Amino acid sequence: MFKKALLVLIFISGMLMSAVSFSGCGSKSDKVAEGIIQEKMEVYTNEESSADESGLQQKATASGTTKFDAPTETEQIPAGQSPEKIPSKIIKTADISYQVETFTDSRKAILAIVKKYNALVSGENQTNDGYRIRNTMTIRVDAPAFDSLVEELMTEAIYIEHKTINAEDVTEEFVDLTARMKSKKEVEAQYSEILKKARTINEILEVTEYLRAIREEIESVEGRLKYLNDRVAYSTITLTYYEQLDVVSRQPARTFGSRMGEAFSWGWNGLVGFFLGIIYLWPLWLIMGLTAWLVYRMVKRSSRRRKAAKEAK
Repeated sequence: MFKKALLVLIFISGMLMSAVSFSGCGSKSDKVAEGIIQEKMEVYTNEESSADESGLQQKATASGTTKFDAPTETEQIPAGQSPEKIPSKIIKTADISYQVETFTDSRKAILAIVKKYNALVSGENQTNDGYRIRNTMTIRVDAPAFDSLVEELMTEAIYIEHKTINAEDVTEEFVDLTARMKSKKEVEAQYSEILKKARTINEILEVTEYLRAIREEIESVEGRLKYLNDRVAYSTITLTYYEQLDVVSRQPARTFGSRMGEAFSWGWNGLVGFFLGIIYLWPLWLIMGLTAWLVYRMVKRSSRRRKAAKEAK
């Protein structure tokens, strides 16, 4: 009787938890469903008064849990509140662009400054379009050294295009994620206890599926926390610096021989272009030739008529 009732209880618990888990209703819905399960378990416990069950309950209680406890998430800490004082979590970023006097010298100076503050250049992109030689650096630095590094980097500028500094406070999100992870880990521990008491393959598979789902949620939260901690610990600076090039001075000197060569080249290109232009206009030449021939025939015919009229007189 006891084993049958236990199997029925586990089946009901599994069905309710599965419905809540796949509905995506969040931790609040989970808590409501789990409260219903706990209530059914308490009713069942009150109805069962056998000596065997009493012994099992006492044994489970001595180990810190009861055999019929359902996984329940603890009350989450409201967003922005914590029983312990948590330091502010601030993500600092900077986007800077300026002109330098000499690209090569400024690059060496910037790298020296970065090394001075134990920062890291995580990305670099250099371009040259003939008018500007430009370099964009992505710099990661310890958050306490962020302001000092930015100020020293600005000393290389001779003209500032823009300078943008942002400070994003993620303390509230950090506290909320920490509380959610703690709650989900407690649920995972309770599922693990249920798995130890499972007797059939179906029970094991069901509880394992619940453990897999809660483990995915925990890993997702842990990944987000790791990302936030990294962004808080290491500030990011996107630095773009460039040198304005003198295009005239960069052109090679032109000798007499090079200028003669250019003249012959341009003359030949002009002659080729002239003949090609004549060929391109062949319809015009055809129309003009046909018109000239018709005019010639008309003039010649008119001349013959006048000559015939004079002879007739």
